[in-house]
Amino acid sequence: MKKYFNLLRVKHYIKNLLVFLPIFFSNNIFNKDKLIVSIARIHYIFTTVFNSLYY
Repeated sequence: MKKYFNLLRVKHYIKNLLVFLPIFFSNNIFNKDKLIVSIARIHYIFTTVFNSLYY
């Protein structure tokens, strides 16, 4: 059972929750345009930061 729990990767759920908290508390979670822009920004920041770690 512990293996299945590890497959759920709960640590990543917590990280994702922290990523979406600002847009949730700004009451823009249902605003499609702002949600798409924030997801794009998050994706850009994470890929830039983590790709720079490999160089």
